[in-house]
Amino acid sequence: MASTALVLAGMATGPAFAVDCLVGKEAELRSALASQANGDTITLSNDITHSGRRRQSA
Repeated sequence: MASTALVLAGMATGPAFAVDCLVGKEAELRSALASQANGDTITLSNDITHSGRRRQSA
């Protein structure tokens, strides 16, 4: 009974899938880096020059 509860609890959260994010612009790279999860990959489709801008913390 306890093992069934654990299996059902795991299914409730849904499966985790790695995401391959294809980026070609600096803004896309920033967005991909900000939203990445464990196992995700980021693939660059162009040369991207980083402008050096940083987000300021609140």
